[in-house]
Amino acid sequence: MDIRAASREYVAFMLRSVSGPKALLVDEVTTGYLSLVYTQSEMALGDVYLIDPLESSGKREPLVEFACLIYVRPTQRNVALLSKELQNPCFGAYYIYFTGPISRRDIEVLAESDKEMLVRDIRELFSDFYALKPNLFTTKTHLCSIGSRVVDGIISALGALKRYPTEIRYQGNSNLCSKLVNSLGGAIDSNRDIFLSKRSKNTEIHGCSLLLIDRTEDPFTPLLTPWTYEAMIHEFLGFDLNSIVLDKSGDAAARKHPEENQIVFNTIHDDFYREHLNSDWGTVCVAARKMVEGYQSSIDEKSGATKSDTADFDDLRDRISRIPMLQRQAANVKKHVNVTTEIGKQIRYRDLFSLGAFEQEVMRVHAPKEHWRTFCEILKSHKSMKTNDIARLALLFILRYENEDARSLTGEKSGFAKSALYTLSGGSPTSSSKRESPTTSSMVLNVLREHNLGHVLSTERVQRFVDRYGSYARCMNTLPKGSDNILKTVFGAVKSVGGDHEQSWYTQHEPFVLNIVKLLVEDALPAEHFPTYHSELANTEAFFDETESKDVIIFVTGGVTFTEARVLEEISSEWTKKHSGRKTAFEFFSVGDSKSASKKKIRAPRVIIGSTDVITSSTFLEEC
Repeated sequence: MDIRAASREYVAFMLRSVSGPKALLVDEVTTGYLSLVYTQSEMALGDVYLIDPLESSGKREPLVEFACLIYVRPTQRNVALLSKELQNPCFGAYYIYFTGPISRRDIEVLAESDKEMLVRDIRELFSDFYALKPNLFTTKTHLCSIGSRVVDGIISALGALKRYPTEIRYQGNSNLCSKLVNSLGGAIDSNRDIFLSKRSKNTEIHGCSLLLIDRTEDPFTPLLTPWTYEAMIHEFLGFDLNSIVLDKSGDAAARKHPEENQIVFNTIHDDFYREHLNSDWGTVCVAARKMVEGYQSSIDEKSGATKSDTADFDDLRDRISRIPMLQRQAANVKKHVNVTTEIGKQIRYRDLFSLGAFEQEVMRVHAPKEHWRTFCEILKSHKSMKTNDIARLALLFILRYENEDARSLTGEKSGFAKSALYTLSGGSPTSSSKRESPTTSSMVLNVLREHNLGHVLSTERVQRFVDRYGSYARCMNTLPKGSDNILKTVFGAVKSVGGDHEQSWYTQHEPFVLNIVKLLVEDALPAEHFPTYHSELANTEAFFDETESKDVIIFVTGGVTFTEARVLEEISSEWTKKHSGRKTAFEFFSVGDSKSASKKKIRAPRVIIGSTDVITSSTFLEEC
C-alpha cells in the first residue's frame, strides 16, 4: 500500500487522458494535493502549459485550441464556479475530475450549464487528502475536527488504496472517535456501491482493518524532542506541506532572495533527503559532510580539467554537459547545509542534547526521586531554554509521575512538600492541607514559580491537560513502574534479531501506536477498549480479495507525528524483507511474556496512518 503513489497515479491518469496542449484548473485545496505528488516540470512534460485557479473564471483569455482539465473538490462553491465557466467557456473541451463522490443533482446543474456541450468527461478520482508520505496522509483540518472534511478524506483514502474496511475498530472512551465512527460508518455504507461497482469491474478491492485512535492515548510522543531528519525539520522549521521557510524574520536578505529562503523537499528528485529522512541526527550530519566533500571533489576535478591544455572537443563537450548536473548538485548541497546548520543552531542554543537525553530517560526508567532532582536542576539553568521547552518538559514529568506523592519525589516528609501546599493554598496551611500530600502537578507548578517561571503554565492549563491526557483518560497506555524499557509490557514486544544499525539513545522511545498495531494484527486488541463498529457489509471479508499481509489503515484524531509514521513504515518494510526471504529485524509474539510466549502464525502488517494534521510539540501544546 502506497497512498502517495495512488494519488500520483490519479494525476498521471488525468494527463494521459487527453493529448495535445492542456490547461489545468484547480482550487485552493487541490493545488496542495498536486504539489505533493507532481512537479511543475513533470506537468510541462504532460503538455500542461497553464495552471490557473478555477475562481479566475471570466478573467482568462480564450484558448479554444487547449483542452481543459479541471481538478477540484466536489463542493457547492466549486460546482457554482464550474457552472460559471461552462456558461462562458474559454477552452475547446472540458474534462472534469472531482476528488470524491459528486451528487447526481450537481451533475445535472453542470449539464444544464454546458450549453455548448464541451464537457467530454466527468470522473471521480479518490484523492481528497494530502499524501505527505507513502504511508501518511492528512486532511489539514483543525486537530480535533471530525466534520465532513475528515470523513471525505478517509473515504477517498480507502478508494485510492482500493481497500474496503471489513473491520472497523475505534477507541471506546473517546467522544471524538465515537462521533467519527458513526459519521464514517454511515458514509461508507452510503458509498458502498462505489466499492462494489469497482469489484464488479474486475478491479481488485482488498479488505482491510480501519482503526480510529484519539491523540489522548499517547500524549508522550508529541512532547518529546524528535531526532530523525524529517521530524526535526518539521519540529524546528515547520513544514507547510513539502516546503519550509528557512528565515521567518522577514529581514532584507530573505526578502531579496525569496527563492532561496523557501525550500522544497521532494523524495523523488532529492537523493539525500530520500536516503536520510528517517536517519538520526548524527547520521545526517556525517552524510551532509560527505555530500559537501563529494561536491568539492567534483569542483576540483572540473577545475583541474579546465586548466588542461590537451583537451579535445569530446572532453569539452563532456565538461559542458556536466555543468547542469553540477548546478543541481550545488543547489542541493546548499539546501541541506543551510537546513542542518539552522537545526544545529537551535540544538546548541536550547541545549537539546541534554534535554533530549533526560526525556528519553524519563520515558525509559521509573525513577521519580532522581528525575525530580534532575528536573529541578534543569530549571535552574532555564535562561537558555525556550518557554515551549520548559512547558513540554514540565507536562511530560507530570504525565509520567502524576500518581506519585511528594515523598516519592523528594524523599522528605516536610519542607518542600509543605511549601508546595502552602503556595497553592494561597495562605497558611489548612487542616486539610496538613493531612493531604501534594500532587505532582502542584509540585511542578510550585518549582516553576520558585524559578520565576510561573507564567509558563497556569494551574488551569495543567488541570485541563491532565483531565484530557492523564492516566484516567487513557484506556491502555499506562507506563510501568519497573526500571525496564517501557516497550517490554504485557502487550508484547518487538525483538531485534539483527538490525542494520544500533539504535540511537535519543530515538529509543517508540510510540504506543506500535503496540496497538501489534495487538490488532494478533487479534488481541481488547474489545472493551476498542469496540467494533458493525457496518452493513460487516463479516463480508470473503467477498473481497485477500492479501498475504494484514492491511491496516489508522486515523488519529488530534494530530499525528512524523515519528509515528516512521515506526509504522519500519514495521511495513521489515515485513516486506521477511516476505522476500531476507532476515528481518522484527518478530511478533503472542500477548504475554515475550521470553516464554509461543510464536503464532499471523499476517504481518502493512500500515497507512492518517490524521487531521501533522503536529509538532508547539502545535500540540497550543491545543492544551
